Formats: sequence, C-alpha cells, structure tokens
Amino acid sequence: MKTPINSILLIVLLSAASIVMAAEKGGSGSELPVDISKWECKFCAFEVGHSGYVDAGVGYVSDDSFKFGEYTGLTRKDSYLIGGALYGYRDKDARYLELDARNLGLDSRSIEVEGGKQGTYELFLDYYELPHFISDSAVTPFVGSGGDNLTLRSNWVPAGATSGMTALN
Repeated sequence: MKTPINSILLIVLLSAASIVMAAEKGGSGSELPVDISKWECKFCAFEVGHSGYVDAGVGYVSDDSFKFGEYTGLTRKDSYLIGGALYGYRDKDARYLELDARNLGLDSRSIEVEGGKQGTYELFLDYYELPHFISDSAVTPFVGSGGDNLTLRSNWVPAGATSGMTALN
C-alpha cells in the first residue's frame, strides 16, 4: 500500500514540532540543568570609572613658510607648544562622559565633549578650528585696520582702476 506524500510530510512536521516542544520544556527530564552562574565572557569587559591621559610637547618650524602654515597656522620660524588630552568616564548605570582635545596651542585645534546615558540619550559639543590663510603680503589702504573704524588716508586719490590710485603703494 502506498502512503501519500502529504501524509509523510504531515508526520515529519508533527515529529519536528514535538521535538521542539520537548526541548522547550527541558527535554525528557533526565538532563541536569545547566549552571551558567560561572560563565564569563572574556570579550564583554565593561570598564567602569575614570581613564585618560594628558600630553604636552614642543614643536619647531625651521623656516618661515606661508604655504606650510596655510591650514596649520605654523607660518613662522618659531617654537610652538602643543598639547592634548583624552578623558573618559563610565559608570555601572551606563552613564558616560568623554573629552578629546587635540593640538591645543596651535591654530588648528579641536575639542570634542560627549556624554549621556548609553541607549537613552547623548549630548555632544564639538569645536574645530582650521585656519586658512590666503595671503601673507596683503595690505589695505585703510587706516585703523583691526579696529572698529576704517578710514582712508587724507591724501587718498580715488580712481576706477588701481593704476589711477596714485597714493596706493
């Protein structure tokens, strides 16, 4: 007698379901319960407390170079104090604070502060300073450069082109 394929499929599915249900209930009851209290994950370490470092140093530029300092601020032959810091704090309730300060003492400095409670909220403040010097030889015809009021010299000659501005050096 031939058994239809649908009946075989139904028997296999019911057998699989009964095995799964028995496993969820703890099997046949003859197995010992698994003691997981002493299990330890080597890769799940959660650092709690404070950590960080502070560094300081001196940099030296050997020649005046406007192009070298275009984005760094290191345009003059001089010594420069350079500092930085990295600080971190985490507690067992997942609250944290992180501070990263780089290139302190230079015009290309940055400071990042981040804190919050992991998985709940995050606050951050970032400050980046990157100079971009366009010219080291530009001049202005105005008197009072760097102040609040700019005025032209009394001998100023207005013209439609720089060739007609005879008081322009």
